[in-house]
Amino acid sequence: MADTGYFDSVSANLKTGVGAQVKGISEGVKANSDAGVSPSVNALDTGVKAAAAIGGLADGLSEAAMLPVLGAMGMKGMACLPISKQLDPVIGVDIHLVTIPPSPVVPMPHPYVGVLLRPQDFIAAAVSSFIPPPPTAEQTGDADSAKLAEVGHTVLTMAVGMLGATVKIGGFIPRAVASTPTRSIPHIPMGAGWAAPSAAIPKNNGHAFMGSLTVLADGMPFSGGGAHLHLDCNDVGIPSVHKVPGMFLPTGVINPIPPARQILTSPVPVPLNPMAALARKCTGAFGRFYKKKTRKLADRLHSKVNRTIKSESLKNMLHKAICTVTGHPVDVASGTFFTDEEDFWLDGPVPLSWERTWYSRSDYR
Repeated sequence: MADTGYFDSVSANLKTGVGAQVKGISEGVKANSDAGVSPSVNALDTGVKAAAAIGGLADGLSEAAMLPVLGAMGMKGMACLPISKQLDPVIGVDIHLVTIPPSPVVPMPHPYVGVLLRPQDFIAAAVSSFIPPPPTAEQTGDADSAKLAEVGHTVLTMAVGMLGATVKIGGFIPRAVASTPTRSIPHIPMGAGWAAPSAAIPKNNGHAFMGSLTVLADGMPFSGGGAHLHLDCNDVGIPSVHKVPGMFLPTGVINPIPPARQILTSPVPVPLNPMAALARKCTGAFGRFYKKKTRKLADRLHSKVNRTIKSESLKNMLHKAICTVTGHPVDVASGTFFTDEEDFWLDGPVPLSWERTWYSRSDYR
C-alpha cells in the first residue's frame, strides 16, 4: 500500500469522523439559535457535545489510522462465527493441584461449567431500556425545555454507558465481549483437598478470552463461540491480559445459544481492542502536552501569589488550590512542596473528612 494512498485514506476517515462531529457541533449552535434556544441553554448543549467530542477524539484518531490497515489486510466480509451473549453456557476442563494421601501433590482435571454473566451489564441494559426519548419542542411548546431534556437524555445515556453494557441481543440480553466474566459451579476437589502450594490461587472463575478484531461492542471486541476461546482458572497457567487476578489457560469453550435471528461476527481473534491501545497512546501524548502547559500556568500563578499576597496562611491556601487544579504540587518560585492525605472519611447526613495538608515551608512544631 503506497504511503500516499494510506494518508489519503486517513485524511478521508478524519473528515468523515472527527471533522463531521466538529462540523455538527458548530451547525448545532446555529440550529439552536434559529429554534429560539436561549444563549445559556445553547452554551450548555454545546459544552456537553464538545466534551463528548473531546472524550472521543483519541478514539476517532486511532480509528482513522487503523481502518486503512485493516482494509489492506482484507479484514472485512468474514462474518461466519455465531456471536456470544451473556447467559451462554461455558464448558471446559481445569487442572488443579490436589492431595491424595500418601502420594505427593497431584495435578487433576476438574470440570468447568458456568455461564457468561456480569450483573452490572444487566442493570445498565435495563436502565437504558427505560430511558424515554426526549420530547420535541413541539411537544413541550418551549425550545429551552426541549433542549434541556435532550441534554439530560445525553448525559444520562453517557452515565449508563459507563456503568455497563449498552449493546443488547434480542432486546434485553447484554452482549459478551472479551473479558466478560463467567459464574461457574464451584469445584469439588478430586482428592482429599486442594494442595497447599496452590491454595492462594483463585478458583471457580474465568472470562471470555478473545473477541473479533473488526467488530466491537461498547468499545471491546465482540466475542463469538469456539474460536474466541475462554480462559478457565488453572493452578498452572498464565496471567490474563484483562487484569483479572488468578492464573488461567484457554481450556474452555463458549457455546452460544442461537437467538431468534442469527447474528454472525468475524472469527479473527484478538484479546484487546487495538484501536483503544492506539487511542491510549494519543491520550498519553495529549496528556504530556497538557501537563507541560499547566506547569507553565502553575508557575505564573505561584509567582503572582508570592508577589501580591502578604498573609502567610492565605498564601498557603492559594498555593494549595493552584497545585490541586494544575496537578503540580511544587511552587517553583519558592521551592515549597505541598501534599495532602485524607486519614478517614465518615459518611452520613453531615459527612466528616479528616484531611492533613503538609508543606515543606511550615514552621509548625
